[in-house]
Amino acid sequence: MFISPSYHPASGWQGIVNTMYWLLAWIVRLVTQSMFAHAAVIIDLGEGETIVEAIYPQVCVSPVDKYDYEAVVTVVTVPVTTEQYTKAVAMARSLVGHLYGLDDCLIGAIHDLLGDEAANIVKQIDAKGTVDCSAVVALIIRCAFPDFMAGHATAEVTPQGAYEEIITLPGAEIVESSAVRRWRW
Repeated sequence: MFISPSYHPASGWQGIVNTMYWLLAWIVRLVTQSMFAHAAVIIDLGEGETIVEAIYPQVCVSPVDKYDYEAVVTVVTVPVTTEQYTKAVAMARSLVGHLYGLDDCLIGAIHDLLGDEAANIVKQIDAKGTVDCSAVVALIIRCAFPDFMAGHATAEVTPQGAYEEIITLPGAEIVESSAVRRWRW
């Protein structure tokens, strides 16, 4: 999932990416009962738009066109203010370099499959300070929308859960949902 904060009225928070042809992506979608296997944020950290994403071994910055030819991409935009955008940029910068947490992926999957009680038991294995892709998205979106995924720890957020919540944000609009994205930002 891409979520891109932008103070430009034509942009906003943006999208979801589903990497259909990766074995790991297929497993993630199966276990989380989701259409989506990955979440990321498109954001300008000062040198043009880039993707901030949690991929093993850590949260990193990737080129904005990295997923141009993935199997399924859905883009959702949500308008944000300059103040919200500034907070999101600060959070994105602070997350770069954090270690990727496979434990967070497991917690999210257990939460989606078995519910809160099971997730609470599994949270005992949570290595504090690690994040998965959905946690990065949740932390950044919460800078603009503090109630985003209210009641859920960031480790419980999955790409599907984040998507379902993003499309309910004020002004959210699905602007692209394609089998193959062949355009640039």
